[in-house]
Amino acid sequence: MKRSASILILLFSCLICQAQDAMTFKEMVGSNLLSFDFTYEVTGNVPLKGSGTVVAQKDCFIVKSNGVDVYCDGKSKWTVDEKAKEVYIENAEDIFKSFPQLSDIKNDGGRISAVHKDPRTGAVTKLSVTNLKTAPLSGKDFSYNVPGGKDWVITDLRD
Repeated sequence: MKRSASILILLFSCLICQAQDAMTFKEMVGSNLLSFDFTYEVTGNVPLKGSGTVVAQKDCFIVKSNGVDVYCDGKSKWTVDEKAKEVYIENAEDIFKSFPQLSDIKNDGGRISAVHKDPRTGAVTKLSVTNLKTAPLSGKDFSYNVPGGKDWVITDLRD
């Protein structure tokens, strides 16, 4: 649950960075509120398809994808499955420290697409980003308020 959203934000970061000539992704989210829609399809031993939205600024982001949402305020990261009533909390990682290699990168006037092949597993991920928008930085809260109650499973692994 936690790995897929982290990998997606990393891949999309790289995808947008490689598709934009004027500004790197890190500079883009450092000076703007960035939002986009995405789709992905993973082929390999465990096929997976999905779609969602991303909102990001500086080292904060929210990824909403197929019932699993990830909130990161730059210090903590919450991976939330509302249906299963589970929250996995961990320290935020630096999403800019290493980018995977992408191929077949295309910018078709509003739709950015690419392919990533995992060198360890051989799994192939096809990515697509649409509706890429920038806006001035905002005071948006990127944290997640963990619900109370016995119905929720909360795993907190922060230092």
